[in-house]
Amino acid sequence: MAKGRKETAVESGVAESEWRSLHPVTPLAKTWAVFAAFFAFIFYQFADVLKELTTLGLIETYGPAVVFLVIAAGILLIVVAAGIYSWIAWRKMGFAITHDAVYYREGILFRSQRHARLDRIQAVNITHPLIGRILGLGRIDIEVAGGTDSNFQLGLLKTQQLEDVRREVLSESRTAKLRKAGKLDADATGGVPGGEAGVASTALEDGQARIGQVPGLCASIDDLEQIIYKVPAGRLVASLALNMGIIFSILVGLAIAAGSLVGTLLEGVSFAAMIPAVVGGLALFAYPFNQFANNFGFTAFVTHDGIRVRSGLLSTRAQTIPVQRIHAVTVSQPFFWRFFGWYRVKIIQAGFAANAQDKVEHDLLLPVGTREEMLQALWMVYPDLGVSNPVETIMYGIEGEGEMLGFSQNPQRSRLFDPLVWRRRSIKLTDVAILLRDGFLTRSFSVLTYDRLQSTLISQGPWDRKKDLAGIHFHLVESGLYIEHLDTALASSLYTEITRCASISRQKESQEAWAARAVPGASQTHSAYESSAAGGEPGSLEQNGGEHQ
Repeated sequence: MAKGRKETAVESGVAESEWRSLHPVTPLAKTWAVFAAFFAFIFYQFADVLKELTTLGLIETYGPAVVFLVIAAGILLIVVAAGIYSWIAWRKMGFAITHDAVYYREGILFRSQRHARLDRIQAVNITHPLIGRILGLGRIDIEVAGGTDSNFQLGLLKTQQLEDVRREVLSESRTAKLRKAGKLDADATGGVPGGEAGVASTALEDGQARIGQVPGLCASIDDLEQIIYKVPAGRLVASLALNMGIIFSILVGLAIAAGSLVGTLLEGVSFAAMIPAVVGGLALFAYPFNQFANNFGFTAFVTHDGIRVRSGLLSTRAQTIPVQRIHAVTVSQPFFWRFFGWYRVKIIQAGFAANAQDKVEHDLLLPVGTREEMLQALWMVYPDLGVSNPVETIMYGIEGEGEMLGFSQNPQRSRLFDPLVWRRRSIKLTDVAILLRDGFLTRSFSVLTYDRLQSTLISQGPWDRKKDLAGIHFHLVESGLYIEHLDTALASSLYTEITRCASISRQKESQEAWAARAVPGASQTHSAYESSAAGGEPGSLEQNGGEHQ
């Protein structure tokens, strides 16, 4: 910093030498939509402008060459102004990584600085938008515990820089969490000190060597990455084609487009008048295409920091899901998927909020998978369901009906409200988790553990009271699950038992214990569940360094 210059609030906390620059096109990437709309408006109004200039006689007075030269000069002036603005904005923005936090600053007139404490960082994800893939650029999404407003983005950066910065942030974050937990000396550092990303790889190796005696930290961040499953493109296309909602939207789209064409040919309506209807019909195809593009190449890996997901056709994303932040898992099976034995696995994840412009489903753990892949995904999150026959319980929860294996089914009098699903809707409590079964055309099976419950609500409407029925709602951090139309006496006893279990349950699995369990388990299928049930509970938390009280 120059001598005598007063440090501003935005510049405080980090030495000027530690700030790093983003890619020069970053400001343009943030404002390109504004300029695109402006130039689209100009070209859209160009014919009217020429007509107005002709009416005023300016073209005849000064000649067409002069008029067009003035218009071109005006456009060039706007482009130059935009370039100067982008250059100044780029000079004023930057990021820094210290041993305590990740900092980001931006702004010309109104400047701001944000920081994320390293011990509060939950995940560091990489996203490549379509233009970014072409130019070799992307952004880093930093997820911080504490709510959606705590998360922020760094970028654009070159692809190699993205990997280096992500690796550095994760290394520093891991070290900070160990220092906070008292497992590492206060002066120990495991990350890369200030300087350009990717330049200080030796420092990273030295830092990792210093913390090599701490369990789970002797390996580099990417050394433990091991594939769990990958969704083939053919299966993804087939699953979308067999989805009843998508089938309905496509049929509606085709009907609208066909109706527009018939109206044009038979009724003599101008084709231009039918364009909005045709476009509206074709827009219904956008959803299945987005689903295919977003989940193309969906691959799940197990890493030291959690389950890492990569997917995308036009734009790509790499998201790390810390298992400790998963509060519930739901396995679903649409009707036509039954004939192929396919399943979808979705999660309720605490503290994650996607960008408002991001259309990707970040709660997918498996968009479409086989029975073995579904069981593997579920085992990665819940190795112990508190039953001696986990595979049989899971499959009965998905496909069965009735009250076998300890499930409590809705009473027959509830069929007035649920004529199709009352035989399937049921609940089962174990010492570890709550299991919910639901769905008729689309089957669903949900698992949530007592330690993730924020609160529990028992409710009974006027029609429920008349039929002696009640429902239970399970409130989680970001969302919730529920079961309706249970017998009132059963609902009351379940509510009491769930409240008791939630008040005493302390089920925890450390990050190192999860990695020690999940990495060798990634190469197994549901045999991981079967081995847990057969010989000493190898998947249980007690054996892997957790505790269950």
